[in-house]
Amino acid sequence: MTDPDSNGLAQETVTYNLDQSFAGTALQISGRAAFDDLTVDISGADTNFGNVSTGTMNMSNIPNIPIEFDAVVVIPSYNASSDIINSVDGVSYSLFPQTNDVFVEDLEISTGVTAMADFIDDSLLSYLTDFWNASVVPLFTAVGASAPEAPSQTLADQINDSAASLQEDVNTSGEAGVNAILDSTLGTIQPYVQALTAAVWDYSTYPILPGGNYADAIMTGGLFSAVDASNASFANSNLSGADFSNANLTGADFTGANISGANFSGATGAPSSRKGKSARSGQADFTNAVAFGTDFRNSDLDISSAYTDSDTKTGKLDIDESKIFNAATFVASNGKLRKAYGLDYENAKGHFIGDLNCKGKTNAAGLRTEVENEEYSLTKFNAQAYVKKLPQNIQDKITKYQASADSDHTFDEIAAVHKIATKHTWSDHDSAEYLTANSKLIKKLGGSEDSMNLAKAHYLTKGIFKDLALNPTTEEYYSHIEKNPQVVGETGGSIDPASIAYNFVTSGYDQGQTF
Repeated sequence: MTDPDSNGLAQETVTYNLDQSFAGTALQISGRAAFDDLTVDISGADTNFGNVSTGTMNMSNIPNIPIEFDAVVVIPSYNASSDIINSVDGVSYSLFPQTNDVFVEDLEISTGVTAMADFIDDSLLSYLTDFWNASVVPLFTAVGASAPEAPSQTLADQINDSAASLQEDVNTSGEAGVNAILDSTLGTIQPYVQALTAAVWDYSTYPILPGGNYADAIMTGGLFSAVDASNASFANSNLSGADFSNANLTGADFTGANISGANFSGATGAPSSRKGKSARSGQADFTNAVAFGTDFRNSDLDISSAYTDSDTKTGKLDIDESKIFNAATFVASNGKLRKAYGLDYENAKGHFIGDLNCKGKTNAAGLRTEVENEEYSLTKFNAQAYVKKLPQNIQDKITKYQASADSDHTFDEIAAVHKIATKHTWSDHDSAEYLTANSKLIKKLGGSEDSMNLAKAHYLTKGIFKDLALNPTTEEYYSHIEKNPQVVGETGGSIDPASIAYNFVTSGYDQGQTF
């Protein structure tokens, strides 16, 4: 950090070093070298050799490509004088300033240019050079003339001579290109830098202050343990994963904030036995705050108006009036959501936390806003009523599975998932992903198209009660592609999970591939 100037402005430079490598096995490099319509004119006599070509050849044994650079972030102690909340040792600061410069330096990409040059020379150009020396040179020597060097040899020499300088050009051009992108997207980068700043902020030296305005801020992972944040506003801010343990939150405002995964254990907030509008002034306000997986144990906070879930740790707090969220029952309660999410109902949880719409965007009312506006309901789904309408054998399976040690789901959840799966129109890709996620099913139900039509029926009658996975893991997809790289071409160059799963069930299984 620089010394503060006369206005108390200091600049902190943070450098992150990346040293990774890109796997050569993930690359497919091919090339072709040719003399197209090669005609040699000697003293007016033309000899046409037509097209002389290597055909398309693949480069094998592609080396890993290391990449290393320093990402430099410059953060001022404040952005505007009106933002200053305190001064320590001459440094005026605000919580949390936005970066004013992000750039990379010392970029080094080991492009494998030498290996590429060898491939071009040995596998491609040498073929043309050999042809030239064997077929073209004799035409000149036959008339006592000196034959020119093969153009392919001249090109090979240039490539080999330029390999070192090419590497330097790649690094220089790459660094300039990345920095141009960073300059143009600084506004997009700033929230993430602000989040990083919050996570590593030295609160012991530059403390958060009572009465501060931190509304709409991104402070994920912030360390606020034992701070005095009384009467501060965190309305609609992102505080996921933050630590407010043993903090003084008297009068603090967390309305609409994302406090999922945060730690409020031991915090105090002027408790009141009265709830809602009748609560006395000074009570920390958690109205419509998202507290999924949040720890409130040993605190005296009133979270009755917050959104909680089964992972929220409440200790002895009264949460009878809290709004309990469950992704499955939420989606099952609303026809539009069943259509939008189907069996990907867990995505609704992330969108609800971020108050995003069904497509994960912010350009329309988010799920949480729609719930608050009573467009969507959290509690409309009646599990008991739904199950009573099902065939007796399904009712028995739901009851038996829910009571078994294998199930981590509530009765309501199982019933909700069953409703979603029943109403959801499975595509062939949905069926394929379900089958590939549970390899024994393909052997049982059959490969190719035969198993597609049986997948949904199997899930509804048996699979849901065995907690079978709906989708393979990302690692399984990567492993499958690595073992069977041809599937990328077979799916038209697409590597989206649904296409790969469909290709595997309809083709790969019959070819003896494994997933």
